[in-house]
Amino acid sequence: MWVVHSPDVAVRHAFSPSPHNLLSKITACYRSIRKDISPRCSGSMDRLTLSHCGRKQATVRTCTVSGFPTELLEMRSEESSLHVLLIPGNPGIVLYYKDFVEAIYQLLEGQASVTGKDYQLGHFKQLGIFVMQQSILEYLSCSKVDEYDFFTRIGSMEGCFHWKNKLIIRKISFMLPVCFFSLIQYVYSTFQVDFIEQEYQNSEHPLILVGHSIGSYICLDIFKRLQQQVKYVIGLYPFLSLNKNSLKQSMIGLISRSSIVSTTISYFVSFLGSLPTWVQVAMVRKCLGQSWSSTAVDATCSHLLQYHMMRNMLFMAMTEFEKLSEEPDWMFVKKKHNQISLLFGIDDHWGPLSLFEEVSRMVPGLALSIEREGHMHSFCCTEAGSLWAGHHVATLIKNQIAK
Repeated sequence: MWVVHSPDVAVRHAFSPSPHNLLSKITACYRSIRKDISPRCSGSMDRLTLSHCGRKQATVRTCTVSGFPTELLEMRSEESSLHVLLIPGNPGIVLYYKDFVEAIYQLLEGQASVTGKDYQLGHFKQLGIFVMQQSILEYLSCSKVDEYDFFTRIGSMEGCFHWKNKLIIRKISFMLPVCFFSLIQYVYSTFQVDFIEQEYQNSEHPLILVGHSIGSYICLDIFKRLQQQVKYVIGLYPFLSLNKNSLKQSMIGLISRSSIVSTTISYFVSFLGSLPTWVQVAMVRKCLGQSWSSTAVDATCSHLLQYHMMRNMLFMAMTEFEKLSEEPDWMFVKKKHNQISLLFGIDDHWGPLSLFEEVSRMVPGLALSIEREGHMHSFCCTEAGSLWAGHHVATLIKNQIAK
């Protein structure tokens, strides 16, 4: 151990030109990175056995919804009496919730089939967000016929991929101020409703929706449209309105509204994603936290570190910020207050305690909880957070089953 009396001494020791010292530091750095990417367990061996070897594993399936490939994380039960559908937060990567989904299934002891559904746009690697934008514009064309016809008369879109992209960008730039709500409603809620009607149309079992962050908002909107089919809605760390006191939200809003900044960030993220996998894993662990589970690290490296994924995430954040500047639909929440439960965090700028107080005031009698265990908004990125949230959700569901 060093005894340092001045900064100069520390610098001389740290940057000694000795080949032996340099080799030692390189070896130590390599061992540190190898340690970061090796399998780890935060707890005893018994807990590791319970978490990974002693429980049924979720499976990944891809299905087509409204013409778009959609990734599902599923745990099916032959003895289930209800369905649990998880709607994740932005960027909609359902693989982050693998530990969470497995915890819910295990704690419910097979009484429910649990499905996590993504809404990421990253599957469209060739066209990226432009494919979804085109579908959105077609969906909105009934109310925007004049603007749509004006741009299509400029030139033919057939056989010219680049012109088609420019055309869509120009239409989006002209229409964004007036179609934010329809955009978020289509990409989020309508897409989810189409999936529910496709997958559960012949099912007699009730449906319970679990939403995280903006997923809570999506679940409430789905509930409005499928009130007969949805039995209960659980919102975790809900993002229901903007937090004007949050500097982080202000910064994200500025970034997402700037095409130049968003593009620059997306290219940088894409560069990181082009690095060797072991380097990506080491960087994610170093930058985002040693407590992250291997599931979350793998999902980040395989899905998030891509140009189109980052652009899509920022684009959707922009639409969220615009829509959530409005007041939530308190009238609907009051009407269905006995079928809704919300969980808030102590230090969560997306769903702050000020929102908890507002909900308490606006909807007396609504089932509200505050998580005081120290888990973050991104609870699904740690095994401890996934297990705690899974226990919370399973308890609420069991209470509903008992009624």
